[in-house]
Amino acid sequence: MHSAVVVASLVTGIYVLCIVAFRGWQVVHTRAIRLRPAQVMVGTGVLSLALFLLNAALFVSVGVYALAMCFQLGTAAVSFYSLIADTT
Repeated sequence: MHSAVVVASLVTGIYVLCIVAFRGWQVVHTRAIRLRPAQVMVGTGVLSLALFLLNAALFVSVGVYALAMCFQLGTAAVSFYSLIADTT
C-alpha cells in the first residue's frame, strides 16, 4: 500500500501541476487574478498541488491524499460557481 499511495500522489501531483500551471497562466494573462474567485482557485490549486507532492515525498498518507482531493474539489466548485455567477 505504501508504494501505491506514493505512485497515486505523484501521478496526481504531476497532473495537477500541469493544470494549475496552464490555468494560472490563463488567469495572469487575462488579468483575472484581481478577482476573488480567481485568487481562491489559484490558492486552492497550489495548496492541493503542494499536498499531493509532499504526500508522495514525505507523508505517504491516505488522509493527506484525501485532503488534497478535497482542496481540488473546492477549486472545481469555485470555478463552476464563478462561471454561473458571471452569466446570471
